[in-house]
Amino acid sequence: MANKLEYGVSRNLPTNYIDQLVLAISQVTLAQVATVAATDLDRSRRVVSIRATPERLSGLMTELGATNPRFFDKKHKPLPSESKQAQPTPP
Repeated sequence: MANKLEYGVSRNLPTNYIDQLVLAISQVTLAQVATVAATDLDRSRRVVSIRATPERLSGLMTELGATNPRFFDKKHKPLPSESKQAQPTPP
């Protein structure tokens, strides 16, 4: 109980903040969860991090079926065998 009070006081929250939070969470519907999940799990927004040598990268991208990948690597440029669309994108 003391931890709950300390949490609220240190953040300038009402004393019943935890109870309000639990109530708010309990009122979330499956439709609301599905809406958020659909956006967050959209394949076009997927980000995959790959660590590979430049020599292996092209093969890995092919194996993964990557289309229009963007590279964020300041040290290595894509190999000539990689598509023209797969050029490094400046940060």
